Amino acid sequence: MERTLSVSDDVIHSLQKLFKQKPLTLMEGEKVKGIVVDATRYHTLVELLENIEDLKIAEKGETEYRTGKGRPFARYDAERKTRNK
Repeated sequence: MERTLSVSDDVIHSLQKLFKQKPLTLMEGEKVKGIVVDATRYHTLVELLENIEDLKIAEKGETEYRTGKGRPFARYDAERKTRNK
């Protein structure tokens, strides 16, 4: 099943910049020990990874629901409201 991820134009622009510019690489001998990126690019990557994680969680929930392990949202929501009183 194909999944798509909606991202803002700012995220797309930041990712394009990230991949156009070579980041500072920290080396020890021949081995890469770290990569340095500026804060904006770091936050863009974190946001994208969080979105991907959200998609994985949603996909797992859909799979559970399709296989009879889930429950309708209305029932879940009623249970949640009862617990949080």
